[in-house]
Amino acid sequence: MLSGLLALRAQGTAVGAVTVQDPERLRWLLPLALSELLEVVVTRQDAPPKPAPDGLHLALSRLDVPPEHAVFVGDSPTDMTTARAAGVVALGAVWGWDPAAAICAAGADHLLPDPTSIGPSLLRHLPLIGHA
Repeated sequence: MLSGLLALRAQGTAVGAVTVQDPERLRWLLPLALSELLEVVVTRQDAPPKPAPDGLHLALSRLDVPPEHAVFVGDSPTDMTTARAAGVVALGAVWGWDPAAAICAAGADHLLPDPTSIGPSLLRHLPLIGHA
């Protein structure tokens, strides 16, 4: 996953995170190499928690990315609900706790089979208007 995020950043793609974790807990949950790649991190102290789309909208605003040009990778049904409510392509990471069927039922546009799925190929899920 780290190499995929590095590849995204190298090509100029904005990368951020929206989490229900508080900032103090996040400091020890996120590896330093990963946190250094994130241009924006929105926690529950910054916006109402998921499934409200506010945190995702805030992250996109800070990254200066319109929702129709964004993908949101999440590993829970709540993440899919959040992405759908924000008008963002919802990509379900099926290597987390929730079963693929639950993530799909919550509205995932596509399922990602493993962490190596994260990288520039994610951008193929954007609508064609994002690739002019």
